[in-house]
Amino acid sequence: MLDEFDRARGLERDNEPTGHGYVVSRSDLALAHLLAAAANQQLGRDDEASDHLERVRMQRPQLSDLCDRVESKQYDTLLVVEMGIGPVRAPSGEDGTEAELWYRWPSDRRALAVFDHRGEVGRFARVLDVNAFADAYRWDHLAPVRRAKSGLGTLMTGVGAGLVLSDDDDARWAGLGLLLGGLAAKATAHADARSLSVLPQRYYLVPILMSEIEGVVELRIGDGPGESMLVPGLELGRRDGVRLIVVRVPANALATASDAWAGARYANDWEPFVIDGGDLPYILGGRCVMTPGPEALAKYQASGHLMGWTSADLRELYRAEGVVVEG
Repeated sequence: MLDEFDRARGLERDNEPTGHGYVVSRSDLALAHLLAAAANQQLGRDDEASDHLERVRMQRPQLSDLCDRVESKQYDTLLVVEMGIGPVRAPSGEDGTEAELWYRWPSDRRALAVFDHRGEVGRFARVLDVNAFADAYRWDHLAPVRRAKSGLGTLMTGVGAGLVLSDDDDARWAGLGLLLGGLAAKATAHADARSLSVLPQRYYLVPILMSEIEGVVELRIGDGPGESMLVPGLELGRRDGVRLIVVRVPANALATASDAWAGARYANDWEPFVIDGGDLPYILGGRCVMTPGPEALAKYQASGHLMGWTSADLRELYRAEGVVVEG
């Protein structure tokens, strides 16, 4: 149920006319509501989760399918996918009185396609466009003040420069004061152009059931740089409840079969891949991070390493280096 506060913000009515000097604007908080819904589900607050999803359906009808998927609870992994490079603010205008947005990655409505080795698993609509979100910023009520300071500073420096050339000593001193004051006014008329430059350009939310996934997951919106990524190992570390995993797609890379991130880099207890250097423990300079025990030791000794060692010796090596091994 939407409460009175939501109604006051205009979620259930059209924008107000401008006769009162303002227009009610609806903030696009779909991503926040979806994450809040998933969190409330895990806390057993299904009613609150439904309220958040209903807000998303009202504000963004194109996300209704995603809301239905979240509400069904038919997922055990929630991927928050970040793509692209977000906008930054840059000074513009005379004396930098304006802070203009610089869009470093174009906006579009492409859906995110999710694949495993069998083919496409599903498509998910874009949840947040950071370009549009940043462009909705309106509370720059100091802009007229900055422009006035810049104009006044320009006038003062012009008059001051003219008086400095006068033959009258008092006029020259007055001109110098006006010149310095004008320069100070212009120097303090800059807009605040600070921005969080590490933000992505867009967010997708992908609820998936790992029992329905086979192999490495691929995320793709296109074939250009930064538009696709292979995500291996999602089946690892599964436990009761829903996992939240944030995936940042490198903005200037192409996903190919030889991606550095598209396979295991270290031999481990879960993946049966053959890794170069995986026949020696990481602690001794190799690329194996298996739990020290009989299975790991047998693997090392089969390659001619650590001959004559026991499992207790291997565990003692880790303990001596300050590595705590459970079990």
